[in-house]
Amino acid sequence: MAVVGGQFLLEKTGSREIFTPEQYSKDELEFAATARRFVEREVIPHIKALENKDYVLGKKLLQKAGELGLLMTGVPEAYGGLGLPHRVSGMLSEAVSGYGGFSVSFGAHTKIGTLPLVYFGNAEQKQKWLPALASGEKIAAYALSEPGSGSDAQAATTVAKLSDDGTHYVVNGTKQWITNGSFADVYTVFCQVDDGSGKPQFSALMVERGTPGFEAGAEEHKLGIRGSSTTPLTFVDAKIPVANLLGNPGDGAAIAFNILNVGRYTLAMGVNGGAKAALAAAIQYATERKQFGKSTMSFGALRQKVAETAAQIYAMETCSYRIAGLSDDMTAAMGPLDESKSGKEKMRPIEEYAIESSIAKVYCSETLNVLASECLQMYGGYGYVEDYPAERTFRDSRINMIFEGTNEVNRLLVPGMLLKRAMQGRLGAMQWLGSLESGPQPVAEGPLADERDAVDRMKGVAGVLLQAAVGKYMHSLEKEQQILLYLADLLIDAYVGDSVVGRALYRQKAGLPSAVSDAMTRLTLSHAADRVRANARACARSLASGEDLEKLLKKVDRWAIDLRSNPIADRDLIADAAVEKGGYPF
Repeated sequence: MAVVGGQFLLEKTGSREIFTPEQYSKDELEFAATARRFVEREVIPHIKALENKDYVLGKKLLQKAGELGLLMTGVPEAYGGLGLPHRVSGMLSEAVSGYGGFSVSFGAHTKIGTLPLVYFGNAEQKQKWLPALASGEKIAAYALSEPGSGSDAQAATTVAKLSDDGTHYVVNGTKQWITNGSFADVYTVFCQVDDGSGKPQFSALMVERGTPGFEAGAEEHKLGIRGSSTTPLTFVDAKIPVANLLGNPGDGAAIAFNILNVGRYTLAMGVNGGAKAALAAAIQYATERKQFGKSTMSFGALRQKVAETAAQIYAMETCSYRIAGLSDDMTAAMGPLDESKSGKEKMRPIEEYAIESSIAKVYCSETLNVLASECLQMYGGYGYVEDYPAERTFRDSRINMIFEGTNEVNRLLVPGMLLKRAMQGRLGAMQWLGSLESGPQPVAEGPLADERDAVDRMKGVAGVLLQAAVGKYMHSLEKEQQILLYLADLLIDAYVGDSVVGRALYRQKAGLPSAVSDAMTRLTLSHAADRVRANARACARSLASGEDLEKLLKKVDRWAIDLRSNPIADRDLIADAAVEKGGYPF
């Protein structure tokens, strides 16, 4: 039976085995290695040209990737693709992320650009476009945002009015921030379809390059990801055949938000590649750099940065790869789906883990931003100049907190979706919340008992405060964004903690070397415990006052975390492994 989305919160930590990167087959790992070699040999040598907006070259590189089969992982075999599992598509996102600009173009094509057709297109539309998108003959783009509608996507003002003879839509409006905008051949465009009934419906149309009245605007001059094309799109009485409507009128929200869920967890998987490249480059530089007659890599301050960065990558890849495994498990449990099934039904394995996807997107994008800064710091002044890769990584990393729904929106979604599913009966949270009154339960003896106990306590704190927030605000809680942000951060730390403990337990069970992974787990939990302690008390003070506050704090304090690990000893162990490997040690 497939795991329910959000179930991690209700279960004892370590009670369920999770998918981890250690479980890939040799063939899957070789496929990812092919992608990494392609980026190293074909993309990275051209970074200077790509940074200077040579998007003709950018498109050619995508087409070359298509020749190697790197663009077809998510496309069904019936339409010229490989139809590979989510975990393989996600791993490929990491493998191509050695250069941020290319990885953004790649993801815009293979994920949000192609998957709307895969899940929501009819047989004719799939046959028309998917084979060419899978091979790289055509490149895709996804056009959701507008100058006046970003997070509030359904407020789009681009209108597609049905013609009098019913053969086409006349489209007028502007889309904004479109990756691959200048050179894509096929665009998924979200707009308000007006069929004359007086009630426009948010929908999606497939639009081809060269359509009269449709054109891409000038390139944006961006802080980072300069190697990717980003343009507006304008429509002036552009005529789009009715056969290009994706799904049905009004399906726009289902298409947009389900596809964004894919984008969120694959972004979380993908940024691991950039993080690993940044760490490897920083270690190499610090090893070669001499100060006071010694390699700077021998100094404790830099070893601390290396250890913290490696542990952060461990947590990032663990919490993100877990989602791909969950999606594959549910896909297998559902069995073969008839083509007549709706796109929403086909995307159930993605939608089910929307909570986890938003968590991973927030955690991984923000962690990457921190470690990009730390890696730059390891270069000293040289990290601030363009001659060294840390400068570009620092600029490129920032966009990930805005992509695929801002981190603020994703944070608000986490507790909102969790509570909604609990109310709907999709997640058996009510009984679990009631059980928290008795306080923490003893953890079974065995591997990582203290770590399992720490995460169980994180979950308990989150549950106590969720219950208090619902009790105070009831259905108006969705308006209390600052409370929701506290709750989201508590849930994020609980999920990431549950993930790293699950991976450490798997490594021990599989007989893999575990000293370094255990140290990374302890270091991750140590930082999480500090955040949970601060966020929990701030949230409690925001929910109650006087005697009510004292009662609430007493409940919170019953779940206090006392993880007595030695951070310096753990960092030394991790740093030794990372320096010996010349980068991330796993």
